[in-house]
Amino acid sequence: MKRKLIIAVAALAIFATAFYATNPVYWDRFIAVAEKGGSGDVDVYEPTEPVAGAHFEFIDTAPAVEHTIPEAVLEQARAYAGQNRSSSLLVWHKGKLQLASYWGGRRDTLVNSRSLHKMLGGLVIGAAIQDGFIKSLDDSVADYIPEWRNTPKAKATIRNVLQMSSGLMWFRGGGPYSLASRRYLDPHWDELIANSIPQEFEPGSAYDYSDITADLMPLIIEGATKKRYADYLSDAIIKPIGAAGGNIWVNRPDGKPHGGCCLMLPPETWLRVGLLVLNGGKAGDRQLLPEWWTTEMRKPSPNNPHFGLMTWLGQPYTQRRLYHRPDSPNNANPRPGAFASEPYLADDLFLFDGMNGQIVYMIPSQDLVIVRTGLRPPPGQPEWDNAKLPNMILRGLDVGAPPKPKRMIAALATPPPTLEDRIAGERTFWSRWISIQGQTPQSLPEWIDPRAVVKGSNGPEIAVAGETEKSISPEAISNAASYAEKMTSLSLIVARNGKIEHEQYWNGAGPDTVSETYSMAKSVLGLTVGLAIADGSITSVDDAAANYIAEWRGTAKETLTIRQLLQMASGVKHFRFNYALSQSPCSEGLRTFLGTDIASHVLAHDIERVPGAEFNYNSANSQILLTAVERTTGKKYADYISEKLWQPLGAHDATLWLDRPNGTAKGFSYFQARPRDWLKLGVMIANKGQFNGRQIVPESWIADMTTPSATNPNYGFQMWLGAPPMTYKGGQRIYNRSTPFGAKHSEPYLADDIVFFDGGGGHRVYIVPSKQLVIVRTGAVNRPDWDDAILPNTVLSGLK
Repeated sequence: MKRKLIIAVAALAIFATAFYATNPVYWDRFIAVAEKGGSGDVDVYEPTEPVAGAHFEFIDTAPAVEHTIPEAVLEQARAYAGQNRSSSLLVWHKGKLQLASYWGGRRDTLVNSRSLHKMLGGLVIGAAIQDGFIKSLDDSVADYIPEWRNTPKAKATIRNVLQMSSGLMWFRGGGPYSLASRRYLDPHWDELIANSIPQEFEPGSAYDYSDITADLMPLIIEGATKKRYADYLSDAIIKPIGAAGGNIWVNRPDGKPHGGCCLMLPPETWLRVGLLVLNGGKAGDRQLLPEWWTTEMRKPSPNNPHFGLMTWLGQPYTQRRLYHRPDSPNNANPRPGAFASEPYLADDLFLFDGMNGQIVYMIPSQDLVIVRTGLRPPPGQPEWDNAKLPNMILRGLDVGAPPKPKRMIAALATPPPTLEDRIAGERTFWSRWISIQGQTPQSLPEWIDPRAVVKGSNGPEIAVAGETEKSISPEAISNAASYAEKMTSLSLIVARNGKIEHEQYWNGAGPDTVSETYSMAKSVLGLTVGLAIADGSITSVDDAAANYIAEWRGTAKETLTIRQLLQMASGVKHFRFNYALSQSPCSEGLRTFLGTDIASHVLAHDIERVPGAEFNYNSANSQILLTAVERTTGKKYADYISEKLWQPLGAHDATLWLDRPNGTAKGFSYFQARPRDWLKLGVMIANKGQFNGRQIVPESWIADMTTPSATNPNYGFQMWLGAPPMTYKGGQRIYNRSTPFGAKHSEPYLADDIVFFDGGGGHRVYIVPSKQLVIVRTGAVNRPDWDDAILPNTVLSGLK
């Protein structure tokens, strides 16, 4: 054994020596960086290549009498930058340089602009299109990198590269023999990019902010223009804007530069680059970029609403904007990405973002450019706040309201479960899993245990329409009832103009029968979130959920907003579950939804997609919202619904399923109520939040709930919307990417404003405000063949 170990060590030493002998430059660079803990990379920037400028003089700061920004505001900005290890701060407004401050250098000092180079590289691609070297954003990258031709990588387009969706694998760090280290430090990294970096996903199908993708840009430019990248950058951008030049690291003499870093320029050059973009790509009379470029670059990309064409977008707001894809190792670090304490005050703000808070902010509506270069704030200080400088200056220009104090809920002191708790939890899980198999919507209310009561006030029932008041044809009612009966229903109630025109029960049910209606509970939760906002418990739908879930602060999950959770666009990982015995008892879906601590499970679910980029119907979103409601209101979910919604409606008692005695309710399902009380909810929504003359839910919230979301026009805030028609995809409304089936829609709805609560298997509350029509249907069994178009269209066709 000892002899084998000696042989292995010797072989490794021989291999390392041979590798060093064949690539000493790489090893020297790797050791230099490693000795400084990864922070000494500037020391290995040899050789470099000049990036020539055409600079005649630096822009002088305007005299104080010409300042358009108050002196006190400029001083506040200077102080914030100076306290946070900045090397420069430049502020341009209305054609004048208002402020130019430098720390530890002068205005001609070159600074390592880090990832700002990525954004400039995007402009260089735009210039190559303007100059005719690149035909289109949708050209294949393989047109300019010959090694990619006739390979799967040929599917990647220029647009995919600029939107960080090239499909190339992203690496972070690695040992001396790893591709991760070699693609950065090896003198032949360009050959690795062209030939050795694997493709990890289909180009255009996902977002992955990556130095490797950025490194494609110089290769594309050199392949397209047949010029050195530094020369074309100089001729196409730097010289025409009258900027000072600098230098760029190349991997070897006459070699290739990185496209995502390692460009040394003075801060004023970045100011001039910002002005170029602000001026629509024009420098003087010369159009350097296509006229459409600065509009196109600010369009959100399909896989990340915060990223355009190598440009970061200020809207939509997120408290922690992640750079990398959600499962990146970087996001496991404390305080990943970029922090913004509040939304930007200018909707048209966009930015170039380099490492350490090096930023070029551009705000066209204000003719405002702000450049900040430097390092991260020192340890022990708050992290760099991306919103601080622009909002400080915008408020000085009378743009936006004063900052609002944030409501931050303190962390809960929850003792860890004891061994006895764990054993009891296992016993409960197995008992539930085995016995839930035979349950139906009719039997579940008696089966669930423990439960919480949502106390009602037993108010008057909705009145029944007299014969002369009825406005739906008997034939339509008969056909609707026939379909409901055929589909094994428990109840069907049809109401128009606030009065019941038809009420019928089957399979042993009656007016006081409660049954399980599954995800109809999500719409109740959506209403409850609106009530929590109305009473100030939650400040805004655009708040970070982490403001109310303390364990998420300073983590990648701080990027999630209440709005994204409401719209099923959070990117939280979806664990499919169906309670079947064929599922593994260890599966996270079963453990989450049948276990005895649902809150800790859903709060630990990872983010797997960029928040705000994709609709994916996921019960975890609803459950997270329930946690936010309970923590912000300080009340149990059942008690809060009772006080704010159920008693004001005059509803009868309803029940919720708890994960354990005095535990957490399930917010995604298992809200069991009478059909007549579901009808009251529908009538309230049809009347813009009013019921019996009382405004129970704000009218504005009903409007928000029924407004199409950016990622799914058929979904609002925990509510389904009937328009546009859902007859695509073979007439299936697909819930999420991991569920191979959906809800059938055989034809478009006959009313464009129909909205509905959707409980799996055909449990529904259909609401048509324009017709003052509400239809409630509950079922005795789940019917996957339920056709969502038939019942409402049958009734709508019979309106008098």
